Amino acid sequence: MYRLVILVPLLAALLGSAQWTTVGDGFVMGNPRGSLWDSSSETLYLIGDMCCTYPDSVPLRGLAQWDGSDWAPMGDGFLGNALGQPYHQGMDLELFQDELYLAGWFEQVTSVPNTYKVAKWDGSAFHSVGLDSSQFLLSGTGVLEIAQGELHLLGNCSIVLDGDTATNWAIFDGTTWRAGDASEDFYFATGSIREYQGLLHIGGNFTTAGGLNDLVRKTANGYEELGPGINGDPWVNDLEVYDGLLWVIGEFAASWGNVASGLMAWDGNQWLDPFPDIAFTGMGRDLAIINGDLYFNGPFVVNGLQGTYFIGRYDGEQLCIIGGNQIWVDKLVGSADTLYATTCLYQDCTSSSPMIRYIMKLPMDHPPDTCFTIAQSLAEGPGEPRAAQVFPNPNNGQFTLRLPAGLGPEVQFAAYDAQGRQLPMEVDRNGYVYTCTLPGAVQGVVYLHWSDGKQSGGLPVVVGKP
Repeated sequence: MYRLVILVPLLAALLGSAQWTTVGDGFVMGNPRGSLWDSSSETLYLIGDMCCTYPDSVPLRGLAQWDGSDWAPMGDGFLGNALGQPYHQGMDLELFQDELYLAGWFEQVTSVPNTYKVAKWDGSAFHSVGLDSSQFLLSGTGVLEIAQGELHLLGNCSIVLDGDTATNWAIFDGTTWRAGDASEDFYFATGSIREYQGLLHIGGNFTTAGGLNDLVRKTANGYEELGPGINGDPWVNDLEVYDGLLWVIGEFAASWGNVASGLMAWDGNQWLDPFPDIAFTGMGRDLAIINGDLYFNGPFVVNGLQGTYFIGRYDGEQLCIIGGNQIWVDKLVGSADTLYATTCLYQDCTSSSPMIRYIMKLPMDHPPDTCFTIAQSLAEGPGEPRAAQVFPNPNNGQFTLRLPAGLGPEVQFAAYDAQGRQLPMEVDRNGYVYTCTLPGAVQGVVYLHWSDGKQSGGLPVVVGKP
């Protein structure tokens, strides 16, 4: 491994338990399973099996919206079965083409026909998206993701679409549905999908018809695992692209032969343990980009702190542990000033902790429990430069890159935008100094990667006015 990630403690003392508070008064009973913050309407949406508000018992029946002061149902909607009986669980929410989409175990939303497992909400009414029970061969739970400008339905839910079986993966373009890949089957359950370095990456707990497992990327020559794959019998819960890397969270362990447990990163060539000073003690649950930072959650222990923590925040330079000791978090979303977390009736799911009634919040400016500075460099020999250099940075799309000595003569370069899409780039070499030129329309953070077949590395470059 040629990319070293060194954690340097910035704050080693526990600052005290975070002061989570209930959002409103929470719910009488029932867990939220999915959450979404809509910044355009300043609204927090929840889906799950929530019964009603506390203490006034306003019926929610699986759907709730928070406007900053009150919980309210979503119109007269409820998640139910085909007989119109409520409390059939919802699982996920996603904004697509300015409308809110729902997925889950439900067979019908209120009395709207053809809302089996998937429906949409336009802010005042629910609508079908063209799926009904006759199309589902296997109607398990569903997850909604957006990739390449389309809505993807994942999970354990096989659907017949125009004669093709969408085995646990279907795609909606806003008008029609099609199979995720009519030439390949994914057996058991898909869970997340992201575009990285121009390729779709699909994760879950599955085996493909070709015998690949749990995390694959789709290439021009078919599907392939990432490097040696993920060892053991993993479950990939979520994928996210951040800081030029593909982040993977789920149920996998270093003891199975992986570089880390619960959370790993892929740089296009190799697996990385991004944060060696934390160790997951259970399943990594969720990834989210909130206000430009990467959040992850799941039970882990931290060097220098006692107890079990659940939330990490990474901004590309610092890793901060937030939220306090002995809490339980399922999903995280956030506004500009507030972090929202779904949890149990009690904060750590035991009656010895504060009663939180399933949904809690924390100010974004609440002090972290501890932070670490992340120092990244290349693995060089004695006396050689420790890191690559780029100047000017920021720049106007043309810059000089100096690489460490020891690289072979045939260095290959690639540039990617913040969404992981590859960009064209011209490179002229003079020894270990390279003049790089990006297209004039490129703006923002660009991630450079290089490799000579033995050593590889990368760094971010800010393209704008120097």
